[in-house]
Amino acid sequence: MPMQVLGTDFKKIDLERNTFKGEIEIDKVAYNVRIINVEEREINLGTPTKVLAFECEFKTNYPLKKPKGKNLGEIEIVMDIIVHFSEQHSDILKKWKKKKMDPELMETLMNIAFELTLNEAMYLSRKVMLPPPVRTPRLKLEQEKGNAG
Repeated sequence: MPMQVLGTDFKKIDLERNTFKGEIEIDKVAYNVRIINVEEREINLGTPTKVLAFECEFKTNYPLKKPKGKNLGEIEIVMDIIVHFSEQHSDILKKWKKKKMDPELMETLMNIAFELTLNEAMYLSRKVMLPPPVRTPRLKLEQEKGNAG
C-alpha cells in the first residue's frame, strides 16, 4: 500500500534523573519502542485530506544493581507519525482495533519512530547526565604494517 509520511509531531518528552548517595552501579539499560494508538485525522493539503496518525512511545530506563531495586532515571518520548495513504486506509484501522498491523507497515513505522526518538533520547540523556540509551560506535584506527608512528 503506497504511503507518504507527511510529518512527525513530538507530543511528550519526559526525562528524570534520580540522585543517590554513595556508590551506584547501572544494570543493563533497557529501551522499548511501540505503537500505542492509530487514529484517523483530517488535514488540509489544499483540500481536506484524511490521514492516519500513528502514536508511538519510546521508553528508556536505567535500573541499578547498586542500590538494588532503584532506578537512576527514565526517558519517555511520545510522538505521532502522520501518514497519507494513496489508497483507502480503513482496513488499517480495522486491523488496529484488533491490535494487528501489516508487518511491512509496522516495520516502516517502527524504524521511523526508533530513529527519531532515539536521536532525541541520545541528546536528552546528555542534558541530565544519563548514559546514552544505546552505545555509540567507537572507532579504532589501524596502524600500517612497518609504520610504528
